[in-house]
Amino acid sequence: MNSATRLSPEKLMRAIRNKGLTFVEAAERARRHLPDDARLSHTSVWSYATGRATPKRLTYIEAIEKAVGAEPHSLSGESGSGGVLPQERSADPASPTDAPEVMLLVHDMNGDVAHLKMRVSVPWPLALQILEALKGATDGAAER
Repeated sequence: MNSATRLSPEKLMRAIRNKGLTFVEAAERARRHLPDDARLSHTSVWSYATGRATPKRLTYIEAIEKAVGAEPHSLSGESGSGGVLPQERSADPASPTDAPEVMLLVHDMNGDVAHLKMRVSVPWPLALQILEALKGATDGAAER
């Protein structure tokens, strides 16, 4: 068993965000670089990015680095360079580099209904507008 060096949760989270990936997408991409019998869930990737767990094998770190576009060993702390490749979100120089963390998951439930799960920081007035819009939408759905 290869012993993995300690994965840096901060570097991994930054790389995932810079790439604009969800944990599901990061896990799917990483699995492409693992043997067919290897298992890697989005929950594991989330655990690694939040520091709750670390991969037991170097092959998992290497697969995750490839999945998020990081240089080899840049997420494991073996390199001092930091090594995350430039972000792919926007080439617009006016876009902020300190953009707020946004998580959005959308699942099609049956063609007419979507399950939304989101985490984003917004000003209170906008939060209240969103809640009102959702209340109206869910009230209408309950009447169907």
